[in-house]
Amino acid sequence: MTVSSSTLRSSLWMLASSLSFAVMSALVKVCMQLGVPFTQAVFYRGIIAWLLAMCVLHFHGDSMKTVHWKAQILRGVIGIVGVFAYFGAVVLLPLASAITLIYTSPLLLAAVMLVQARQRPSLAVLGTLAAGFLGVLLLVQPSFSSTQWLGVAAALLSAFMTVAAAMHIRTLARLNEPAWRTVAWFSFFVMLAATPGYVSSHPDELSLKASLSVLAMGLAGALGQVFLTFAYQQGHALMVSLLGYAQIVFTTLIGMLWWHEHPGLAAWLGIALIIGSGGIATNFMGRVNIGRPPRSS
Repeated sequence: MTVSSSTLRSSLWMLASSLSFAVMSALVKVCMQLGVPFTQAVFYRGIIAWLLAMCVLHFHGDSMKTVHWKAQILRGVIGIVGVFAYFGAVVLLPLASAITLIYTSPLLLAAVMLVQARQRPSLAVLGTLAAGFLGVLLLVQPSFSSTQWLGVAAALLSAFMTVAAAMHIRTLARLNEPAWRTVAWFSFFVMLAATPGYVSSHPDELSLKASLSVLAMGLAGALGQVFLTFAYQQGHALMVSLLGYAQIVFTTLIGMLWWHEHPGLAAWLGIALIIGSGGIATNFMGRVNIGRPPRSS
């Protein structure tokens, strides 16, 4: 069976997106090690994505103006919590562990959707969810000291916020809000929330290396968003979502090469269970038409 050119292009775009987000996550860690204040990193993640979204909206003759501002504010609040939790998890945990835990969001989303749709789950679905959460236990129990549980909590909070964002984005889609307008509002609120900390943390005192690292982090996140958009425009949503798990592979490799973070056998088994069960959950959501899991914050 031959692979169509559009399928191949969308696959490559998604792999590029996963690599970009993996690089962004690694650069968040690098920024913290170089002394970049936490809120400055969040601010640059927000403002660069906001500028990108505004350029796209302008290109299409659109703007942030909306009659659904209450819904956009709620999306912004969810996004603020999600981004701060995401960055906190990446800073506090080994890179692969943080991203893997955040990628439990498809499992959580499948469970929430089942409850919302009042569907009786099959044994296969229950087994998939159980395997995913067993993977979480294997990943965290043998790997983390008591001081890292705050990072675990942040990663799982980020996953929950991803689920909340997925539910709310579906609502915005039904209101016919353009995707890039939602990205612009979300990024604007993240930038706004981080502004007081950014201003008070003396951004002019950053070293050249730290400044370049934080700018590269913001650009990597923005490029990841662009590549993700291209992937979903040109390919099948289910296949694109499944390829998103490549980010776990990329972050694991980066962590091993850069920080010498080598997961133990139990952690590897946990990662495999989360990837496998998450992929099955994503396939299940595609078959019953209850939405696809969005990217992490």
